Amino acid sequence: MPFPLIIGELVVPHAAGLGYVVAADRVAGGGTVVAGQGVEQWLPGVAEGLDVEEQRALIRGMLLQPDPVLIGAACAVALARRPAGIGPYLLSALVHHDLGTLMTPGPDGCSVEERLARAGAELCPLEDERWRGLVLASLRSVAAAVPEARVLARYGTASELREWGPPLLASADVQVRSAFEDQRGRDPEGAVITGLLAP
Repeated sequence: MPFPLIIGELVVPHAAGLGYVVAADRVAGGGTVVAGQGVEQWLPGVAEGLDVEEQRALIRGMLLQPDPVLIGAACAVALARRPAGIGPYLLSALVHHDLGTLMTPGPDGCSVEERLARAGAELCPLEDERWRGLVLASLRSVAAAVPEARVLARYGTASELREWGPPLLASADVQVRSAFEDQRGRDPEGAVITGLLAP
């Protein structure tokens, strides 16, 4: 473990101190740790120096806060560092937070729900029907058609493909169609995908 952690001119003595630095920079609107950068920009690089359990603890702690900036930072760290087992925590946050929080946009304009759903789509064990269903529903809710198509085509069951696939393909989006075409070889779902792609 690299504590004391050096971040620019700051010396962070322990993990709890890092939590304080993150919170203080958030309250100040960014720029107190790295000039011109908010938490979401500087924290993934700092998290590289943490061990996997510390990365998970940092991400989980931020996910619990009803704050779009901290949740966005948690997603950024999760995607950058990809600590094992973090995916379900991202999706649990979709259930934990109320609708007002989920619909709130972060600094990049993306809603909390979209950030969590997109990160969960990359980091969750989507072979599990529970997580897959939550990801698909959330991606559909935020109109993220391309990642929804990728999840559905790669992991969806035959019944899920028949239910969720036609509305996606009706959009005539080239990337959506490509996501399905890339998974024609799945067995036995490939036959269903081929049928969905037929003119």
